[in-house]
Amino acid sequence: MDTTTNFFTALSALCNTADLNVAIQCASDGVTVTVQPLARNISDRAIKRPRALSFCGRPSQLDEQFFTALQKPMQTTDALFNNIADYEKSLQAARQQSAMVQAESQKLFKEASRQKEKLESLMKKIDDLASQKKYGEAIGVLQKATDLTDHKEAIIQRIDELRSMHGQLQLL
Repeated sequence: MDTTTNFFTALSALCNTADLNVAIQCASDGVTVTVQPLARNISDRAIKRPRALSFCGRPSQLDEQFFTALQKPMQTTDALFNNIADYEKSLQAARQQSAMVQAESQKLFKEASRQKEKLESLMKKIDDLASQKKYGEAIGVLQKATDLTDHKEAIIQRIDELRSMHGQLQLL
């Protein structure tokens, strides 16, 4: 009786993306071999452990047909595990991209809020100067507000109003 086999060499060739749990039950009427693929790089528990494959037969039948019968389901399982692993990687990349976009959006929102608050404060100061008929000073203050780029139109409009008021004051 020759006890040399290539069982583990053949089995390891099928283990591309999965670990395999192999259970062998021997009975008087034959052998049952159960192979359970376990995904290595997949976080989804439902998919990580698909249904086990069971092969029953006489030892001589399993010697001849076991690896041939196991090869096709393992190729399908490998393809499934690869697709899921790729999907999970792309999902993680999308989450990271989304987090970066959200951080940028928050940054822009904060900057807009800061500019709006600064404009409101500036306009209050301008209104105070205008109520004191200090139009020239008010125009000078507004012209220095160059960092409020989002509100340029409002600033230009207010400068024009102040120039008009300043011009009316000079006519008197």
